[in-house]
Amino acid sequence: MLLIAALLAVPVQSALKVDFAASTKKNAVAKVIGLLNEMKDQIEKEAAEDADMFEKLGCWCTTNKEEKTAAVAAAQARIDDLVAAIPEAAAKASSLEVEIKQLTKEIGANTKALEEATGIRAKEQDEYRTNEKDMISSLASLKSAIGVMSKVAASGAALPQESLAQVQAVLAKHQHKHGMSFLQGPVSAMLQTNAKGKSKAPSSQIFGILKGMKESFEQNLESAKTEEELAIQQFVELKKAKTSEIAAAEDLIETKTVELAKAKEINANGKEDLADTRAALSADNEFLSNLALKCDNAEKEYNDRVKVRNEELTAVAETIGILNDDDAKDQFNKSGFGVFVQLSSKSSNRKREQAAQFLSKAGKQLHKPALISLSMGMRLHGFEEVIANIDAMKKALKEEQAEEVKQKDYCVAEFNENEKNVAEKMTLKTDLETKIADLATEIEELTDAIAALEAQIAETKKEMMRASQIREGANKEFQITIQDQRATQAILQKALDRLKSFYDAKAAAAAALVQEGQTPPTQGTYKKNAGSSGVMAMIETLVDESKQLEADAVKGEADAQAAYETFMKDSTAANDAATKDVVNKTKRKAAADADSTQASNDLKATIADLLTLGEYNQAMHKKCDFLVKNFDLRQQSRVQEMEALAQAKAIFQGAK
Repeated sequence: MLLIAALLAVPVQSALKVDFAASTKKNAVAKVIGLLNEMKDQIEKEAAEDADMFEKLGCWCTTNKEEKTAAVAAAQARIDDLVAAIPEAAAKASSLEVEIKQLTKEIGANTKALEEATGIRAKEQDEYRTNEKDMISSLASLKSAIGVMSKVAASGAALPQESLAQVQAVLAKHQHKHGMSFLQGPVSAMLQTNAKGKSKAPSSQIFGILKGMKESFEQNLESAKTEEELAIQQFVELKKAKTSEIAAAEDLIETKTVELAKAKEINANGKEDLADTRAALSADNEFLSNLALKCDNAEKEYNDRVKVRNEELTAVAETIGILNDDDAKDQFNKSGFGVFVQLSSKSSNRKREQAAQFLSKAGKQLHKPALISLSMGMRLHGFEEVIANIDAMKKALKEEQAEEVKQKDYCVAEFNENEKNVAEKMTLKTDLETKIADLATEIEELTDAIAALEAQIAETKKEMMRASQIREGANKEFQITIQDQRATQAILQKALDRLKSFYDAKAAAAAALVQEGQTPPTQGTYKKNAGSSGVMAMIETLVDESKQLEADAVKGEADAQAAYETFMKDSTAANDAATKDVVNKTKRKAAADADSTQASNDLKATIADLLTLGEYNQAMHKKCDFLVKNFDLRQQSRVQEMEALAQAKAIFQGAK
């Protein structure tokens, strides 16, 4: 108002200083009105610029408030999840560590127990084989002795001294064993007594004792065999159980180790993520606080500016109206301030006022200061200028309308294209994640399979080494058995040959005497021992049994060697096949690793594309949200504004 008064005062003061006659050609009032119109145009321009800037600021405030509010909610939810997940992961990691330690301890205890059981079993087996060999040898000796004694017992005669000494030597070979010496005591004593000629024990008594010894040895051998089979079965069951427990514990340790690594990773990443999320939440809350303060103040300041600017426009318009009033013009003409040209009759003035009032009312209803300014211009400007202004405003509004439609179409098209690209990238991301998971599963399965095959190869090699050791030990036993049996056969054959050399010579001599017709003397002549043939038969039986044992040992050795060679051949073939399988699976694993690496790189690129699309989407929302949300309202408002201009023009032109 002060500015208006000043502008009004300037021409008045100037008029007072100059000669009135010299200023008749100048229209001082028209200059004032021109200045007022320039002021009005400037105010309207500033109002339009201010409104556009406030509109952009409002869009910026709305978009950022929505985004930051959503970000704060997401961050708070993320913090709640992390606060719950971090202790859970830490507790799980601690629990897994305890479980792994316990499982490791159990594996150690089971392994130690299995090793101890294996050592005990090997020792028991060695003892059994030694005892079994001795008992079988003793039984063979007893069988031979019983065969001889059975013939002696049937005849009631006594054994010759040389034969007794040979049988005693065979039995004495096994005197070092407790069970054998205990049972052989009576027999040895009788044989020694008979050999010295101090007494002559009945052959039937010796036969009975030897037979009892044989039965006792057979029972002991059978009992030892049963106990050995039971011990083997128990050891196999124990080994199977312990091996199963160890394998299960190792598998569980491997599984829990992976879980422990994941739990520690979740715990560490969770703590880092929690710190970052809290920092982001604090920054977002501070931004929202500053945003609310800034936007609220900006709206208040804008409303204050609009109020003052409207008051100023009203004052300028009223001032122009006062200066353009007919009575004022007449008065100005009378006082010499210039001649005003009447633009129309009173009727046209009424239509001009009617159009101005209609446009001013429409401007107030639509909140369009430009319409109010134009309504003021209708009262001040000429007909052609007013019509030109109306047409110019209508043209500008149509252009704005078309540009806004074009802008909306562009935004919608960009949103659709962005959504399509995001959908494609999300599908690709899902496919890549699935592929990576499948490859990870395949790699894990191949790794487990390779480890199992390598363990199988190592175990097979260990079994082959153990089989070689067993075969070597069995061959040594075979060589000892062969040597023992052949030595026994040599001794028995020597004894047999000695007996035969004597008895066969005596028989030949007797036969010669008979052939020569000589009669053997009745006194002082040698008489063949009735049991000699039985002793020789017994020794021959022992020789045959020893040879049979040797033959059985040779056959057993050949069978064992053949089985060993077959086992080694099959084991080598199995290891070759397993090694080939390891090579193939290793190649497949390498290919899967390469595919997984490529898929991971593709996934990173896809995620980067999604982030870029997301940033572009946010930028488009900032640019387009206000336009899209208010498009219909703005279009309708602009249509109403153009209709108001059309009606005002019609009224102004006298169409109504």
